[in-house]
Amino acid sequence: MAKSKHLTTNTIQTDEFVFIPGKTGSGKSVLARVYLSQFPRVVMLDTKASSLRDIKKGKNPWQEVPPEKLAICTSFDSFQQAIEEGIRSHLIYVPPHNEMNFESFNTFFEYCYELEDITIWVDEVYSVCPTPHTMPEYYQAVLTRGRDRNVVTWSLTQRPKGIPSQILAQSTHFFVFNIVKPDDRKELYKVTGAPEMLVRPEDYNFWYWADGMDNAIKAVLELKGGED
Repeated sequence: MAKSKHLTTNTIQTDEFVFIPGKTGSGKSVLARVYLSQFPRVVMLDTKASSLRDIKKGKNPWQEVPPEKLAICTSFDSFQQAIEEGIRSHLIYVPPHNEMNFESFNTFFEYCYELEDITIWVDEVYSVCPTPHTMPEYYQAVLTRGRDRNVVTWSLTQRPKGIPSQILAQSTHFFVFNIVKPDDRKELYKVTGAPEMLVRPEDYNFWYWADGMDNAIKAVLELKGGED
């Protein structure tokens, strides 16, 4: 039987690949936000433009990161400029409409791959890889060769079965939130071998599984000072 466990922001190292599936509102982005605020250099690929909606509502899109360390980039050029300035450790790249395409996504991943020493948070894999057989060349390069360059991905999605299986295969840590479709849960069970993946946790609860574990465990991420 799976046991409850407390995890800390030191559980995941900066050279490890992470996969976080879950339905909208289940808590997956909050978990990624809290963990990755502690990492030395991170870019969030925000294809849903949720950061801009937060700003419009007067909310800080990444409240765990000091404002002077955070940059919101609404074009690839501004993302490059922020990297070259070297002042901000955490960046949110919100692609405009004309950069929401396969070629532009590949350019983004290529830039990060060549840059080295960066964690890429993909907030919705399905926006980048709309079928199980479609993946930008340099997203694949990061998955297969990025660890040697200290370039890794935290890949989030609502539909694990609808994305390339290589993303799941290369991930060594899984945080599995509430997933609606039984086929998606079966896919996670097939990859991990953990029977707990077939059981839906409540919202804001999740299963944690790491490479080498026979069973997933119920895990708790404690947020200091609470969470909005």
